[in-house]
Amino acid sequence: GTTLDNIDNTIQGEGVIYSNGATLINEAGGTILANSTGGALTTSLVIDYGTVTNNGTMQADAGNLLQLYQGTLTNFSGNTLTGGTYNVYGTTSSPGTIQVDSLGNTGGEIVNNAATILLDGPNSNFVDQAGLDALSNFNNNMAAGSFTIQNGRNFSSPSSFANAGAVKVGASSTFTTGGSGNYNQSGGSTQLIGTLTAGGGSANFNGGVLFGNGGTVNGNVTMAGTIAPAATINGSNVPQTAGQLNINGSYTQTSAGVFNLGLGGLTAGTQFGYLNVSGNAVIGGTLNVNLLNSFFPAVGDTFTFLTTGGSVTGTFAITNGLNIGSGEILTVIYGSNFVELSTGYIATTDLWNGG
Repeated sequence: GTTLDNIDNTIQGEGVIYSNGATLINEAGGTILANSTGGALTTSLVIDYGTVTNNGTMQADAGNLLQLYQGTLTNFSGNTLTGGTYNVYGTTSSPGTIQVDSLGNTGGEIVNNAATILLDGPNSNFVDQAGLDALSNFNNNMAAGSFTIQNGRNFSSPSSFANAGAVKVGASSTFTTGGSGNYNQSGGSTQLIGTLTAGGGSANFNGGVLFGNGGTVNGNVTMAGTIAPAATINGSNVPQTAGQLNINGSYTQTSAGVFNLGLGGLTAGTQFGYLNVSGNAVIGGTLNVNLLNSFFPAVGDTFTFLTTGGSVTGTFAITNGLNIGSGEILTVIYGSNFVELSTGYIATTDLWNGG
């Protein structure tokens, strides 16, 4: 009948927390960590029976199992995981696993995510009582949700995937929408360092931001939100460090779409933002230009920030940040298969000579 309330502490190692039907609350700032280094292939930290509420972090390192045996996880209800952080690390030879028995035993129990989930490494697993993948039917990352795969951990949704929270596809990882499903973002963010593959052929960004460095979208992209080829952005989606995004398909920026471009030097993809499109690009909406890290272009400098393997049609209806000061201005130049900025002087009127 007692309660173990873990406040700003770390419970770690291997063994058993035997609650005997009592309550365990892992508060925000608290961590329950399976991280034994005893040398066995898999070691376990088991929470036996009881009622568990996770507002902090539950984590399994490579070679470890963190198991909520029997009992109840109050963060899960009606196919939705809410609150708390769940981190799993696992290499090919040393799996890491979080197992929550109260999810069920059929697999695919977590359909909606409003928690924070990190899967790091090719053998990082989040499973149910039967050891089946609890995320096999996951297709809705809610506004409060954060979902990250990285370092070789791949993920496939059963069909279309909806994102209103934060999705990150890290290095050497691929996020795939299954079958004929598309990737649909209504808000939040998608950060691409790895690959996003739209099984249905379309990635639709109706809100939020797409950003990243080195990431690739396999599919046609429709941008009615914000795109920022940038390794990092601030809370207003303004690039802080430049990056490159790649699209294997077409790119269409609607009248609602925004292209946030950072200029921090003369090298595409590393010093200024760069979007590489294999197909055609249709341009519309807004272009915002920001200078990074005290960089100031010289007259004659050019920045080719979008190239295609096909054609470029359309123009930005609104451009911001082109008048950069000190008598200089950036001009948008639309080529047959590229868009670039060119630096020049602001034209002045000579009243004395009738100009």
